[in-house]
Amino acid sequence: MTSSATFSGPAGAVVPVGGQVSLEIEVTGNSLVPKVTLFNGAGTATTDGTQSPYTFTYTIQAGNSGPIVYTVEAEDQAGNTVSATILDPNRSAGIAQKLLKSFTVLVY
Repeated sequence: MTSSATFSGPAGAVVPVGGQVSLEIEVTGNSLVPKVTLFNGAGTATTDGTQSPYTFTYTIQAGNSGPIVYTVEAEDQAGNTVSATILDPNRSAGIAQKLLKSFTVLVY
């Protein structure tokens, strides 16, 4: 189904709420515009494209947390379907956790 995938998004490993991520995919064969979902179907990426390659964009929502995994579903004009799961290897969604260093307060 896909011959290539390119990921885009903000710099850094963690994409916060409101950050946008995108996936560009090349779809081979005679297919309709694919459907792309994230976070186990909780979010749907959108595209304005009408032919391959397609660029899908998604804005991270409150509650989205963890690896950014795209599920791409394509259907050809005969009704045959195929799906692929594509992981963005460089980004995850959520809140960056800062570690608080412990310290001692001395009272004299």
